[in-house]
Amino acid sequence: MPTGLLLELPVDGRLVTVPMSTEEPSVIAAANNGARMMRAGAGVQTVIESRLVRGQIILDNVADVVALQTYVETHLTQLLQVANDAHPSMAKRGGGAKALTVEVLDAQTAIVNVLVDPKAAMGANVVNTMSEAIASVLRQAGYEVLMAILSNFATESLVKAKVAVPVTALATKQGMSGADVAAKIAAASRIETLSPYRAVTSNKGMLNGIEAAVLASGNDTRAVNAALHAYAAQGGQYHGLTRWTVSR
Repeated sequence: MPTGLLLELPVDGRLVTVPMSTEEPSVIAAANNGARMMRAGAGVQTVIESRLVRGQIILDNVADVVALQTYVETHLTQLLQVANDAHPSMAKRGGGAKALTVEVLDAQTAIVNVLVDPKAAMGANVVNTMSEAIASVLRQAGYEVLMAILSNFATESLVKAKVAVPVTALATKQGMSGADVAAKIAAASRIETLSPYRAVTSNKGMLNGIEAAVLASGNDTRAVNAALHAYAAQGGQYHGLTRWTVSR
């Protein structure tokens, strides 16, 4: 896959270089043009509230879901210790299993969720190992485990980013003023909240850059893609994941 560079992207007060692997050279050109506009302002500011990866121990034919919830609450410390003993190096680095929750799907089906801090790792193998360890304990307690596996829907691993671009940096060579361009961008962004057809295309454009960076760094593009689209649809209507407004 052809690989290029996004140069001098301003993020959290520093300029970073991002490798991008994509079959579309125009994606890298557009990303560099966007970074140029961002450098005219304060750049991208990010906030990471938490980074936890979810493992799911799915239980079938549960005789009493209330009793299951009581069991998990009563044995919480033990179950977390079992998970961390399955991958002790992660706990030593300050990560590891941090919480357990029970999700009741119906009268006979439930999920015991384990939330794991994988530190710098992607976390898939760690979470699967810890989930299997907890599953073994639940089997011994008499529960029927359908599967124990991670979820790629990373709702506890969100990054919020914001950027402000001066309208003067948006002026086009064809003579459109930066203020006019800004107004059109904001109007198009609003449509993404109303039309799933527009939102899908907008998110595809955003993924042009995201997937290129994920692929170049040797990570799982399918996991990122699936998680992004699931998050965009979680409210019942698919929507765009960027929001542009004009500040005066």
